[in-house]
Amino acid sequence: MKKIEVSCPITATLNVIGGKWKSVILWYLREKPLRFSELHKLIPKCSLKIFNSDLKDLEKDGIVKREVFAEVPPKVEYSLTEYGKSLLPVIVILREWGIKRLMDNPALMSDNEELKYFMQVITSTEDLSVLDKFKV
Repeated sequence: MKKIEVSCPITATLNVIGGKWKSVILWYLREKPLRFSELHKLIPKCSLKIFNSDLKDLEKDGIVKREVFAEVPPKVEYSLTEYGKSLLPVIVILREWGIKRLMDNPALMSDNEELKYFMQVITSTEDLSVLDKFKV
C-alpha cells in the first residue's frame, strides 16, 4: 500500500480509486476474475503502460489480487479482493451519480468523444440508444 499524507478519509479513498481508468478496471472486475488481456480488451483506449500501472497500484493497495497459475503457457488472473469488493457500493453510487449528471446535462458530452466512450463503458448496456441525445 502506498503511504500518502492525507487528512481526509474522502481524499484517501480517491487516492486509491481515482485516476482515469481505475474505477473502470474495478467495474469490470466486479463480476468475475479476468486475465490481463481480457480486461485490457474491455478498455482498449487505455494504453498498456497506464493499464499495467493502474493494475499494479490497485494490487499494492490491496484492492485487486493477481493470481498466477502454474500452467504452460502461464496464466495470470486479476480479481477483486474482499477489500476491493467493499468498494463496489461506492463505485455503483459514483456510476449512478455520473450517469444522472450526464443525462441531466447533455452539453457536457456534446464535443467530448472520450466522455461519450466512458459513458458507453460504464453503462455496460447493449442498447446504446440511451446515448442518442448526446450525438453531435
